[in-house]
Amino acid sequence: MRETLSLFNSTMLATAGAGAAAIWMFQAYLFARSGQWASISAADLLLWLTEHEWFEDPDNWLGVHMILDWLNAGSALLAGMTAMLLALVWVLDTAGLLPE
Repeated sequence: MRETLSLFNSTMLATAGAGAAAIWMFQAYLFARSGQWASISAADLLLWLTEHEWFEDPDNWLGVHMILDWLNAGSALLAGMTAMLLALVWVLDTAGLLPE
């Protein structure tokens, strides 16, 4: 079980890293093309993925929107996936589901 979880974690972190690298490379491409740095925020990415109007024009939870708009999408993806995987391992270990 531990080897399977380790393989799963490695695969998920590699996927998150590839996604973050793709976002950063797209930003570099836009910079090379226009000469101006345009950061892609987590709010921009979520708007693109969900097309929910809250990410474009929030009417409540403005603090959360400000944080999502401030966070770089690549960094948020990598940090969020890492935190999720660490929490998963902790929960499984605490529940005694990981063999010694």
